[in-house]
Amino acid sequence: MFNLNRYFVNVFVAILIILILLFTIFIFISLNITTIYKGVKINNIDVGGLNRSEALLYLERELGYKLNNKFVKLIYGDYKYIIEYKELGITYDYYKAIDEAFLIGRQGTIIKRIKDILYVRANGYNIEMGLLYNDIRLRNIINKVSKDINVESKDAYIIYSKDGFKVFPEVYGRKVNREKLKSRIVNAVLVGGFVEIPVDIEKPKITKDMLKQIKDRLGSFTTTFAGSSLGRKHNINLASSSINGKILLPGEVFSFNETTGPRDANAGYKEAKIILDGDLTPGIGGGVCQVSTTLYNAVLLSDLKIEERHPHSIPATYVEKGLDATVAYDYLDFKFSNNTNYPIYIHSEVKDNNLTITIFGKKAKKNRVVKIKSEIIQILEPEVEIKIDEKLEPGTKNILQRGRYGYKVKTYKEVYENGRKIKTEIISSDYYKPRKEIVKVGPEQKDKIN
Repeated sequence: MFNLNRYFVNVFVAILIILILLFTIFIFISLNITTIYKGVKINNIDVGGLNRSEALLYLERELGYKLNNKFVKLIYGDYKYIIEYKELGITYDYYKAIDEAFLIGRQGTIIKRIKDILYVRANGYNIEMGLLYNDIRLRNIINKVSKDINVESKDAYIIYSKDGFKVFPEVYGRKVNREKLKSRIVNAVLVGGFVEIPVDIEKPKITKDMLKQIKDRLGSFTTTFAGSSLGRKHNINLASSSINGKILLPGEVFSFNETTGPRDANAGYKEAKIILDGDLTPGIGGGVCQVSTTLYNAVLLSDLKIEERHPHSIPATYVEKGLDATVAYDYLDFKFSNNTNYPIYIHSEVKDNNLTITIFGKKAKKNRVVKIKSEIIQILEPEVEIKIDEKLEPGTKNILQRGRYGYKVKTYKEVYENGRKIKTEIISSDYYKPRKEIVKVGPEQKDKIN
């Protein structure tokens, strides 16, 4: 008798085997397909069923023309610069997007791959391509834009003449923020449109309003160099011109060495007598100390703060003892600070073998006067060293080294207001070392015994 139940079981098993076989074949084919899986899109363009080369050609054809019609417009005030995409060498990152598309359904375990393939087929998956640009071309464009827009800031400056002061206004600078501009352009490339050029405004250090406060003569001092050599006169003129017109804002420190620079032949200085180890000897830059000394006295009379000052090893001839200020580049400096609330201006002028340095600013008190006095506390006589020389005739005397007096000096600053002295302070206590005198003499003459 025919068994109907057994028949249906056999048919079900056969169908199940066929389905399993078909599914296995489907899985095998799906896992070994060499094209991008169905449902995958790049920039919303369907690339499913295409191999890599086909996808590349298809995307270039569909999207390439769009880039040729795009641009980015840079704007700053009335300034405009249009960047066409082709100028930047912009293109889609096709290869990266196609590689990403091809890997969908090809990573992980077999079960994960099957799930990814089925999900993409049912729901789709879109990849947004990035854009590539030529960095060198972009930087060249930024360089061009920066050159067009950038303006160097300039300080206001002041010129003094017999007619008084003339003040010239400052110039505000502007500078394109290059890195920020690059970031904005790169971001704008994705959508095109406008970019506001980021510009930093550079405020000058010195403004016209600051310099207009310079009205009063704070202090002035003159020294003469009429008997100097031509080289020394040249050096004084050169150093004087280096400090002339120097502006010092409140709180700033003036350095003579930094302002004048190295005093060597390359800087135009000539040979003249300099003080070295207590002696006058030929050297490059002789005479510069007369400029630093003249400035020192002008600073004292202006009641400014001395930060660094050194006396000579021997007294200078062009100023009273205790009022000199020696300098040696990179070794001894003369420094002072602007301890007022206003800018100060240094005017240094050479005329008729006289050096005059005047400091201008704004007086806090119009009736305030500063006087400088130096006092010799002690005169030190030189030692005398006698050397007997048997080769000399008796009674003969040769001076090998002339002696020099030494001095101990104190310098004072007196401050007057309305003609009344309100303050006295010691500025410096200086010591000028004496130099012993060395004398060579012949032997003493002895009386003959008959």
